[in-house]
Amino acid sequence: MTTSKISSIDVIPFRIPLKHEVKFATGRLTHAEHLLVRVRTADGVVGLAEAIPRPMIYGETTVSIAHVIDTMIAPAAQSLDLLGTEELGHRLRHLAGNPTARGAVELAMFDALGKTLGVPCHELLGGYAPQARVTAILGAGTIDEVVAETAALRADHGITSYKVKVGLDLDRDVRLMATLREEHPDALIYVDANHGYSAADAMTFLESTKDHRLAWIEEPCPAEDVLGRADVVAKSTVPVLGDESCTTPREVATEVLARRCTMISIKLARTGIRASTRIREFCAAVGAQAIVGSQGDSAIGTYTSAAFAAANPVTAQHPAELAYLLNLDGDLVTTPPEIRDGVLRIPAEPGFGFDIDEAALARFRTDRPGERS
Repeated sequence: MTTSKISSIDVIPFRIPLKHEVKFATGRLTHAEHLLVRVRTADGVVGLAEAIPRPMIYGETTVSIAHVIDTMIAPAAQSLDLLGTEELGHRLRHLAGNPTARGAVELAMFDALGKTLGVPCHELLGGYAPQARVTAILGAGTIDEVVAETAALRADHGITSYKVKVGLDLDRDVRLMATLREEHPDALIYVDANHGYSAADAMTFLESTKDHRLAWIEEPCPAEDVLGRADVVAKSTVPVLGDESCTTPREVATEVLARRCTMISIKLARTGIRASTRIREFCAAVGAQAIVGSQGDSAIGTYTSAAFAAANPVTAQHPAELAYLLNLDGDLVTTPPEIRDGVLRIPAEPGFGFDIDEAALARFRTDRPGERS
């Protein structure tokens, strides 16, 4: 079967300010500094995706992503059919790292495929549920600031699932959990330490919060502390979610089978469609739960992640981290996703269901207009 062949790939860096600084154990963010990736086909279809660098995790930057797409990925993809993602992966088998550069090109190819076929990507992925429940990620502010943030999210968007950044101050973190549970007795609440605790502090935190009904804990201590991590998992009464320690299918299999985590965060921005699907199927096969996490996506990545999360019962069983875009002071799409009653409905349009607002792109892009077009 042939659909359409790739004629070109280009990237445009953009920078959107955040309404509130995002602070976590491994860094802080004041802007979304990402790249728009566009895959054009010989038939004139344009597939869209977002590349999201995290230098503190993957070593990629906006400059390195643009360079590797321009000089290595785009030439390898030239004249390749949109269905040829496995062939592209084979052609790039000697390219080490660069997960978000690879992932963005593959996602843009999939968007173009859906548009070419006239089918929503959500349906191509399985079409299990028409909507995705939403988790909001709370910043590492004061206790009063975090509580006020949850109140606003519940009032404005009906969100009752919260991921709380911890790992910087153990005492504050314990008090925050008690306060949040008192304020939101019905909410799903979990925490992300971003490796910020030692294994001993992680176990102290879990013991101190055992009455607050945490759903799970994400990356409680450094992955390099393999003995400490295994000890935390063995003694924890809640699941331990792997994220930065589980960025490839091989890492996922290694960490789960070694019992250094019991849940997995799948991020489309770093594993695209192929690897994300392999991770999800592995989790289903061994009985590990999975959620769709956030890479700090704008509306572009939010639409993509929502489609993947809702398309299969493994990822649809838990809320997905789809509310990060609410903290962006602007966006690039003509119709931003709407979160109402705590859910995001999946678009019915072909592809991932969004279009770029060219005026907004001109406002937020950081290269010279036309430089890469």
